[in-house]
Amino acid sequence: MMQIKKSGERCERLGADSSSSEVIPVSSTQSDPAPDHPGKRDETLAFLFLAFVLFPILAILFVGGFGFVVWMQHLIVGPPGS
Repeated sequence: MMQIKKSGERCERLGADSSSSEVIPVSSTQSDPAPDHPGKRDETLAFLFLAFVLFPILAILFVGGFGFVVWMQHLIVGPPGS
């Protein structure tokens, strides 16, 4: 449980026991650092990579793989309707 003092100093309670009233200050250097957010340029490059490189390659592989499976099926079972 965290408390805020009037001076603005962050504090934490010690122990899991809620009856404990011991409070220790937490230094500002221990706080979580700001998360790294990708910049607009990074997001644009990621979008361009996905849209013009990865998705076309995946589409070609998927369609080609499906065609290969159908071709192999026709070799083993014969053409449809025969």
